[in-house]
Amino acid sequence: SDAEIYRSLLEEFGTSGIARLVETLAPRSGALLFALVPADCQHEVARILTPPLRLSVAEQLLASNRISKDETVYLFNALDAARSGKPIPKAQATNGIMDRGREIDAAGALSVLLPAIEAAARTKLFSATFARFSGVIPLWYEQIIYADMLLKIPSELQSDMLLDVDIRALSAWYSIQQPLWQEQFLKRITATMQNALRSSMKFGSRQEQLKLAERGRTELVSAVKKLVARGRLSFAEMVA
Repeated sequence: SDAEIYRSLLEEFGTSGIARLVETLAPRSGALLFALVPADCQHEVARILTPPLRLSVAEQLLASNRISKDETVYLFNALDAARSGKPIPKAQATNGIMDRGREIDAAGALSVLLPAIEAAARTKLFSATFARFSGVIPLWYEQIIYADMLLKIPSELQSDMLLDVDIRALSAWYSIQQPLWQEQFLKRITATMQNALRSSMKFGSRQEQLKLAERGRTELVSAVKKLVARGRLSFAEMVA
């Protein structure tokens, strides 16, 4: 399966090697590779990428959550070349990103990548993206969630929302955020929630931690989407 292929890349190249591939490939192809590698790998690769490259990958992924057949074929050919030590072939010229083909979890990849981008640059990126879509935000954007978005939710509303998220999954997601953000988040939740969060932060392995964190992200997305659907939150305001 494709998942096994991209998992094997991690075993062959390691996170540093995948980061180099993301940088070496054409911008769209590099972004697609980042989105297709396993989530636990994405966290490490995002940390390694340079700030300009993080921004470029995010811009490409915000443009479309699909990969065309031609893009898939090229990416496999490029990876085969990298495996055998051959020069990576040039990507074929296109008339822009084609929003067709099968869906990929661009939202999940962006949820990992966007926190690693400076807040001002992130705001500018979303402003440009919204302008490109004439203010009509693609529905799949509602699958994006990252730590700073929670700080934009009114405290009382956030407290109610967090009741819909499994505490162990939430604690795992919380545990992989930046320490400064963790401090800010703790000040916004009740003492009872703080204690529950801390007591749940015990993981058997890094893999278990990241798997639970991904579950936490998914449940946070569902909780936020409910509030957006009820008109109590605006996605555009949360990323502003």
